[in-house]
Amino acid sequence: MEINLLPQVPTTQKYRFQIAIVVGVIVILFSAFVGFQIWYKTNQIEKQKIILQLLKSERETKESQLNQEQRVAQFIKTYQKEYTRLKAADINWVPIVDEISKRLPSDGRIIQMNWSDDGTIKMVGDFSSLESIGQYFQLLNQLEWIEQVDFVNAQAQNQSTSGRFQVLLNVKINQESLYMINTLLGGDKK
Repeated sequence: MEINLLPQVPTTQKYRFQIAIVVGVIVILFSAFVGFQIWYKTNQIEKQKIILQLLKSERETKESQLNQEQRVAQFIKTYQKEYTRLKAADINWVPIVDEISKRLPSDGRIIQMNWSDDGTIKMVGDFSSLESIGQYFQLLNQLEWIEQVDFVNAQAQNQSTSGRFQVLLNVKINQESLYMINTLLGGDKK
């Protein structure tokens, strides 16, 4: 039998240095793996943010184009509707305006005239006196196809036109007789 007087070193102590190196390597590898994952995910998030910004700008561009196309489509639709409405109410206003103009006193003139589909004519006239405005108002009221004449306002012109008055009148033509009047006064339906 052999007697060994040297103390026996436990196995864990014997391999302590190698175990520390292996644990250190594992910790370093794990830390590198986690660090790489964090870097990779951060890089992906940055790429996604860039893609998101590009998509947002592309979306805004497309929305702007869509809004522009919708405005154009709405304009075309409104234009077609107005064209159809005007085609349906194809009235030759010239003879009616001519008849209204014939009633003007010698010192009066029509500056502006607008009409609407409901048979209302808005007129701006220029007269030398309030008396001639009243005479014209009465003459228009005597026409059987005029339903109503509304005096909106009259105002004196500036000093350079010396004593002239500008008047705004609304003339309502009887809607039922509008087409008949148009035919009687020489207008033709196209």
